[in-house]
Amino acid sequence: MGGKRKRFVQVECNCKKGNKLSEVSFTHNQSDTSDPDSLSSNSIKYIFEDRHNVIWLATGNGLNSFDRTTGKFKRYQHDVRNSHSISTNNLERGFGKSIKEDAEGNLWIASEKGLNKLNAERSAFTSYLHNPDDAYSLSTNDVIALHIDKAGILYVSSWLGKLNVANLNVKAFALRRHDPNNLNSLSSNAVTSIIEDSSGIIWIGTFGGGLNRWNKNTNEFTHFRHKPSNPKTLRSDTIQALFKDGHGHLWIANGVVLSRLNPQNLNSFTTTIISEMRRMTIHDLFVLLLKTGTDFFGWEQEMVLNVSMRKRVSLFNIIFSIPPTLME
Repeated sequence: MGGKRKRFVQVECNCKKGNKLSEVSFTHNQSDTSDPDSLSSNSIKYIFEDRHNVIWLATGNGLNSFDRTTGKFKRYQHDVRNSHSISTNNLERGFGKSIKEDAEGNLWIASEKGLNKLNAERSAFTSYLHNPDDAYSLSTNDVIALHIDKAGILYVSSWLGKLNVANLNVKAFALRRHDPNNLNSLSSNAVTSIIEDSSGIIWIGTFGGGLNRWNKNTNEFTHFRHKPSNPKTLRSDTIQALFKDGHGHLWIANGVVLSRLNPQNLNSFTTTIISEMRRMTIHDLFVLLLKTGTDFFGWEQEMVLNVSMRKRVSLFNIIFSIPPTLME
């Protein structure tokens, strides 16, 4: 995330057609060592809203929940005296989505020290760690991305530790890995992001292995790689994040480039270089698709807002600062 301080920013906007982004109002929330109801850290990695409209923030000093009615934060931090606390306070490691909620209301949290599950009552954590004596345990503890598909299957990416797949009762993890002797296997074990499209296909971004399309019915992986001679391919084989929009398009972040793929046309990627961010690296691309249709594109140090003017935006939340030039 770099050394710059990050803030949790609430943004309220009446973005009807004709309104300017300069009319958006901001409320800044920062860590205060003298206030236990403030953020535990200004270094925020990921933001998530659960079914009860509670905001959750993965930070460099624990997990935080935010009550928008009171404006107060609650901290969930590691306690060596409590085996049901979160396994670590460092939740900054992930590339992609690091908090997910299952059908029963449990939260799943990625960390540098394994996978954590916070129960629906928000009272206790269960930690899942790598065990070298158990072939069905988590492949490594350095978890960087999570996904839960429509069938309730949990996908866990750990850095250079292959793709872990499990039912939500998590009695055993099955591995999907690169096999140099199988052209239809995962292209790389360094999985950075996982997402499912409307047809149930799993898309997997990798660090150096490009994009994978996984058909679970046939267990075959189709690879999409950068080809210098073809401008309609991926700009790079290193993918930091994957997201889909309301039209079913897949967005791929690599470097300072956004690529878009229509799953119905797999032969052409549309590439955009964001001029304002040309000198920056896209570390996380957050697309929070609210019911309003608002898209958010988040960078390591900045954020670009792309607000749909067709519908009213009542409330949304941002965890990165917005360049002043984009607010003019």
